[in-house]
Amino acid sequence: MKYRIASLVLVTMLSYVMGCSLTKPRPNVDSLPIYPHAQVLREERPSPLVRVTYLTTMDEAKVVLDWYQQAMLRDGWEYDPQVSSANRLVFGYNSSWSNEPAYSVGILVDATQSGVTEIRVYWRKELPL
Repeated sequence: MKYRIASLVLVTMLSYVMGCSLTKPRPNVDSLPIYPHAQVLREERPSPLVRVTYLTTMDEAKVVLDWYQQAMLRDGWEYDPQVSSANRLVFGYNSSWSNEPAYSVGILVDATQSGVTEIRVYWRKELPL
């Protein structure tokens, strides 16, 4: 029992010092979830700090948005409701270390008249000053 308490205290201290949480995972900032019923059309990298992935699916936009909401939260991303909207989800990740980059992800989902749902996933890395 004594060793369990000491181990728990040590893990808690290390988590605090390392800036990570015992309950929330650090998101995989280099590999974002891809909607499982989507076809990836292309990926553009206009700079080393920006990546845009274009996808399409026959599923409804709301289904896609709900899936991304759950997948991103499960992966440890923080949802930003202030800049999200009916067809756009915005997530971010900031490490507690000041010398690490911050990341933002925007997911834009639009239904077309032909029944195809277009998905654009914007990924951005922001370097510390």
